[in-house]
Amino acid sequence: MLVLATYFTTPIDEWLTPPEPVIIHKWYSEESVVQDYVNYAYSLGGGDFVKLIECENGRRDPYRVSKTNDHWICQLNYKYNKTFINSDDFQDVYKQLDYCYEKYKVNPKLWYWPNREIHWQKCKDYVSNRFYFAT
Repeated sequence: MLVLATYFTTPIDEWLTPPEPVIIHKWYSEESVVQDYVNYAYSLGGGDFVKLIECENGRRDPYRVSKTNDHWICQLNYKYNKTFINSDDFQDVYKQLDYCYEKYKVNPKLWYWPNREIHWQKCKDYVSNRFYFAT
């Protein structure tokens, strides 16, 4: 009887709360660390922030350095971000994402990504089909 009383005293909101959707990148297995990066980025800034990372660093390679001296997952330019890039925090991908998101919140136009073209489409539109949601 105690079990039934406990069961029926659970607030109905707890029963009806749907599971949180998970954003999945179609090119990676669900066990891939890249999926963790994508989900963390989504939890910070939603779909636009995920698309920014996809457009800036299509390989989602946290160690990538471009010819223009842009670094790692968000392609931060060394000239403007050298203090962070030289810090120990920069070695942690999640701290990179936190830092990038803070920059993004202040000025989303710091990145070139929305207007970059891939296959005659704006990158933000082109990469949208690379993701889906699962529960």
